[in-house]
Amino acid sequence: MRAQASNCLMIAALLVALCSTSHAKPTTAAPPTPSPVPTSCIYPTGIDDGPGSLDSGTLTFPSGPGASIFFTFIGPLLPTITSHETAIQFRLIQVTNLVIFSTAAAFHPTSLDHFARPVESNARRRCSDASDFAVHRKTTLSYALAFAATHFFPETKPIHDGTLVSFGLDPSICSNPSNCMDVATPWGLAYKLVQEADFFAQRDGWNADGSYAGRMYNRFPYSDFRATPYAPVNSPYDFKRVTRWQPLLENNKLGFYSHQVHTVSHAGDTGRSIFLGDAAMCAATAPVPTYNYEDEVTQVLARSAALNDVLKMEVELFDGKLGSLVPLQVQYYARRGVDLDSWEFILTDTVTINMLYETTTVTWREKIKHDRVRPITLVHNLRAGTMVTANAGPYQGTQSMHAEEWLSYIRTMPHSEYPSGSSCACSGFERVMSLFTGSDDVTAAIGGPLVFELPAGSSRTEPGAVPANNLTLAYTAWSQIASACMESRRNGGFHFSQALPAGRALCLPLADQIYAAFRKVEAGHRPDYVVDFFNPAPVYKQTRCG
Repeated sequence: MRAQASNCLMIAALLVALCSTSHAKPTTAAPPTPSPVPTSCIYPTGIDDGPGSLDSGTLTFPSGPGASIFFTFIGPLLPTITSHETAIQFRLIQVTNLVIFSTAAAFHPTSLDHFARPVESNARRRCSDASDFAVHRKTTLSYALAFAATHFFPETKPIHDGTLVSFGLDPSICSNPSNCMDVATPWGLAYKLVQEADFFAQRDGWNADGSYAGRMYNRFPYSDFRATPYAPVNSPYDFKRVTRWQPLLENNKLGFYSHQVHTVSHAGDTGRSIFLGDAAMCAATAPVPTYNYEDEVTQVLARSAALNDVLKMEVELFDGKLGSLVPLQVQYYARRGVDLDSWEFILTDTVTINMLYETTTVTWREKIKHDRVRPITLVHNLRAGTMVTANAGPYQGTQSMHAEEWLSYIRTMPHSEYPSGSSCACSGFERVMSLFTGSDDVTAAIGGPLVFELPAGSSRTEPGAVPANNLTLAYTAWSQIASACMESRRNGGFHFSQALPAGRALCLPLADQIYAAFRKVEAGHRPDYVVDFFNPAPVYKQTRCG
């Protein structure tokens, strides 16, 4: 139930971001500057060029305020993507985005594809003076999104096939692959880009299908396949080392109990970077924390006791980055009047997604290296046998209770405490958006703050009761969003104090590097490091960093 409510809230937030005009500053978008004809390009085929081609007059694409081919296809993917653990969510949206960005790059006068390959990019680049150039772009983007979605998330195929039909497109056009060998056609380019994304996804080091461990059958997707997999020092039943992570006990409220296994504990060593590379990733390290855990536990309980409706809803909202940070990004561009299928938006969204993917990989390496204990474990052990005052769970408010009864406001994720992956993501988002928009302030461009309108009783944890009244969360700066996002992790009871600044310091420089890499790609230049697309990812037996 919680997952379903979360998915609905996220999709609703995206729709609000796309359609909301109540806080918008009226703007008139300037006409786009005509792009020069690239020196190396091809004239696309398949539309209005003879028998067997599509008739542009029969094609119908989304139109009107907030209309977007991009989000028509992405929306149905969100329930599947967000059903995974957070780090895997970022990996799934990343492999999908490989196709989206490369599609848009083929219609840009200079940009290389997502793997920064000049030869391949120029061989696929569409000449901007081609007949029906805009129709070709919309058609290719539609096929690329549909093919990527149905390949990586096959359960969504009926939805996306129906969408293609509603546009006047044939979803079965590549059922015979020989029909899709010509990259000059919209479907041919889309088919090829999905093949390349899948080639990378099979070699990205995440062990998504469980095959890296050598099992032929009954595989365990995303399992740690290294020669010496991570194993917690503290077992679920024996707390030996006070500073080290211990798997928490979880239950589904239906009688099923389980102990956590550290999510993708291998990703920091084996996860494959696209633009950072080993040198940059290994140079990014978090210092050893110097916690006074007695004081930290006191702070955790005090924050729990102080939870109110605003803080609770921020804990829930920022728990999912794809349902909070991305909708705020969408809302900003929609209220500026920017076409959400435009190069401007796709580039910004791509850099954001790559930041989430690349910085998460770095954070995961540091999580395993420091292997730090979560607050729940220490409250239960350091305060064992005493009474504490804190939030007592759904509908209970702040109460005095036995320390062993205390839990975080929502689920504590199955990975170690330090550094904070959320702090990394929140800070990276702040940096990327400040760089793209040229300011920390969001109000000047859209005439007011970015907002989330949360109806009374819309809480996933305390439905019907929280918030007590309709609630508007308003943010006037990217840094304010990042601060609320980061602090929500302490307010929820997931982190101690040093995890947040450590995550921020770790990831801000990496966000700068990812942004700079994509600006080079956009201009047609290869960044300093680009993944070797054709070679398999190295299998790091223990650590990529020595």
